Amino acid sequence: QACKLLLCVMAFILIAAQVLFQKHVGLLQAGKTTFASPPYQYTVHALDAETGMPQWHFDLPPYDWYSAAGDEEGFITREWNGMRGAVLPLASSYPTLDSQGIYYQGYLDGTLFGIKDWNNDGIIDRSDEVCRFDMGAAASSGGPSIVPGMLAAVSTDG
Repeated sequence: QACKLLLCVMAFILIAAQVLFQKHVGLLQAGKTTFASPPYQYTVHALDAETGMPQWHFDLPPYDWYSAAGDEEGFITREWNGMRGAVLPLASSYPTLDSQGIYYQGYLDGTLFGIKDWNNDGIIDRSDEVCRFDMGAAASSGGPSIVPGMLAAVSTDG
């Protein structure tokens, strides 16, 4: 019986937190649930520094949710600690280039991307010219940092 009561209380807390989160990001208005605009589309373009001519482009996966990765998961903790309930970060971090010309950028879905047109054909091959790392939460706006032998990136989850 105590187990059932505990599960009911936990379910209530989770539902209440979801409703509070949706109110916090403006999704509940006058009793109606509204969702964000169509999926977020994001494309990275590489241009020649001297001519401005396109070298390659890469379409990041569409992001079809109203909050960034990690915003919902950390909502209760942030509220409990008196912090702003939702992070609501930018769609991506600032980009960083390394000495080999690899482009690094964090994205709204919690992925850190490394992109480079290794064969210089102007087409990014998703299988061997794109590296992905799941950070577990959206990227913070500051871009990745590079020091010898290390790449560091910060997510909105810290």
